[in-house]
Amino acid sequence: MEQLATAFRQAEPLDALREYLLVFSHFWDVDRLVMRRLRALAALEPDFEQVIRTRDEWRRRGVRAIAERLVERHVLSPGEALEKTVDILFTLSSFETSDTLAGPTRSMEEVAPLVYQFARAALKLDSTRSRDVQGWLILRDGYRAVSKHFPPYSFTVGNDITLYLA
Repeated sequence: MEQLATAFRQAEPLDALREYLLVFSHFWDVDRLVMRRLRALAALEPDFEQVIRTRDEWRRRGVRAIAERLVERHVLSPGEALEKTVDILFTLSSFETSDTLAGPTRSMEEVAPLVYQFARAALKLDSTRSRDVQGWLILRDGYRAVSKHFPPYSFTVGNDITLYLA
């Protein structure tokens, strides 16, 4: 995938993350119904599950490389838990996250900027809630940031982070 190479060639790690999420939004958007069915089949068929899991692990390695760059460039502090950061980015870059956010009316490409904003918020890279993100709540190690509206979607990452998305 040439587009992934372009993402990793970005000089700034946040630009790489934004491009990486956009590349996967294009990929997930090619045929959402088929993708849903393939991923459902993986839940039923162990051999097929291994194929999907292998591909998901490639995506995890990609977000790990970006997370390591975020630490190297001091975007994230070295004290931040790398595995937790990888888990957050892995969850947010998943088909299931994009498919849920897109719902029946939006394309995956339309939600890519939203996913990027959620990634920045989950990694505490934005000090305030973006005006473009409607309704989010992050519970992280006892910290709570609440929007005006309680959002309908939630994703749990690890034992101590729940990300609620609208």
